[in-house]
Amino acid sequence: MDKADLQRGFVILLSGIFLLILVYVLKADTMEYYQDVITTRIEQNFYATAMQIPSSYDGQSQPVLYRISETAGPRPLLVSLHQWSEDFRAKDELLRLSVLNDYHYVRPDFRGRNDHVDACASAAAISDIDDAIAFMSNNADVDRNRIAMAGASGGGFAAAVYLARGQHLINLYSIWVPVVDLEAWYYTSLQAEQRYAGDILKCLGVEDFDAGLARSRSPLYMPVSEDRLAGTRIDILAGVYDGVTGSVPITHSVSFYNKLVKLRDPNVTQVIRPFWDQTAKHRYGMLGERRILAKHVDQGTSLILFEGSHEMFPGVVVEQIENL
Repeated sequence: MDKADLQRGFVILLSGIFLLILVYVLKADTMEYYQDVITTRIEQNFYATAMQIPSSYDGQSQPVLYRISETAGPRPLLVSLHQWSEDFRAKDELLRLSVLNDYHYVRPDFRGRNDHVDACASAAAISDIDDAIAFMSNNADVDRNRIAMAGASGGGFAAAVYLARGQHLINLYSIWVPVVDLEAWYYTSLQAEQRYAGDILKCLGVEDFDAGLARSRSPLYMPVSEDRLAGTRIDILAGVYDGVTGSVPITHSVSFYNKLVKLRDPNVTQVIRPFWDQTAKHRYGMLGERRILAKHVDQGTSLILFEGSHEMFPGVVVEQIENL
């Protein structure tokens, strides 16, 4: 090897090092994201099992993530619903807590991200949640008095839809920062220049917004039968700054609470408005480490507005299940 070859080799080596540095600098966020994804997959594969189950709606195979309690006898079942822009593979702290508390756990995909017509409160999506619960009921010793469904944001949206249209009776709905009115959220997202406005159009399968179609997929406008409410605890939780620092205004949570209270008692004439007591301090207690700024409870339905934004506290979900 002559001197020229050595020089060319050295230049190639330096070029390679430079490219690696450039990729690292420019793609640091992406690399961190994929590392997080890889870690999540490893953790979830350790804690739970992913499998495909046939959809009773259209026969398509649908993925679920599940675990069965190792404790003999009936155990609680936690149905965990993914967020708006995620699918069943997204990292879920409720899975880890289900392992620690030895709950049965299932996380359906219900057609994945809410950016196409088969997702977003479609009959297929709700049927997939039904199928996931049926799968657990048939394969695990489920405590029929402690079946809980929990979700935040798009997961809260799905839980609210399931309350109206699902087949299985759920003992506890833990609904965090939910979207309940796609029409209102479309215009909010449009004004804020957020991608969710485009997602809603894709969910409806239209290029121009259609209020009627949006309402047909909105929990706020879905009828809920009395038997779906009987013996069911519904907790709605939202951070008071959501809609300002978050993506879903608290008016969604307040409106849904008002609807459910009226359904439980048609004679109710006074409902709450979306405000909170900023002088409350510890009057209403704490939610985890956050102050509760407003709390309303009526016939098995509660609304808690806490000091925070668009977020969920998984540890609180465990407390709710333990208090069933």
